[in-house]
Amino acid sequence: MSPHETSFADYQSDPTPARLSAVVKSLNPTISYALSSLQSQSDPVMKIKARTLAAKAVQSYDPSHGAALPTWVSSQLLPLRRARRNMQTAVRVPERIHLDAYSLAKAEKDFVDKHNREPDVAELSDFSKMPIRRIAAIRSTMRRTPSETSIGEGAPPIETDFTGEAVDYVHQDSDHVDRRILELKTGYGGHEVAPPWRIAEMLKLTPTQLTRRSQRITYRIQNIEKRLNA
Repeated sequence: MSPHETSFADYQSDPTPARLSAVVKSLNPTISYALSSLQSQSDPVMKIKARTLAAKAVQSYDPSHGAALPTWVSSQLLPLRRARRNMQTAVRVPERIHLDAYSLAKAEKDFVDKHNREPDVAELSDFSKMPIRRIAAIRSTMRRTPSETSIGEGAPPIETDFTGEAVDYVHQDSDHVDRRILELKTGYGGHEVAPPWRIAEMLKLTPTQLTRRSQRITYRIQNIEKRLNA
């Protein structure tokens, strides 16, 4: 029998805290692997959380289900990812950002409730009374977003820093669908970037319609950039 199987058999015969601790100790390779995958192997707080989760996993383990104990424990260590994110967020994100993010999420939900669709960032700005720049800052702080991308599939790639006048002009002068394409393909306004199939699904467009609109937006941005740089 492996060390963890022996320790667990001892624990089953006499489930004392000391024997539970011995089982958890025998599972150190599993625990260390989980912590290492999160780059938290040297974090004492995360180590305690991991051992606590592992102990609970041992207590709930049922060999009759067929899974090996390390496999079961590994699955029960998944909440470590959320704990790690929460710890990182608590350190990096100021309280003001959290409050604004809450207000922004509430405004977006209220807009959806009222209009039965998601707002583009211009509509959200009007609805929440927050400038687009502020919305972008909140979103980029709360979630990592790309800094540059190509909007048109098959179109020449363009670099966008999301503060350029050309992109702002095109966004302001577009209809709702083109605004959403610009946001979902480039991350304009701090929006989460989505794959083309998801954008088409969200906006009820065919792949061909999405491509044509994307290319048209790209060319408009490029033309404005040329005029601004002339």
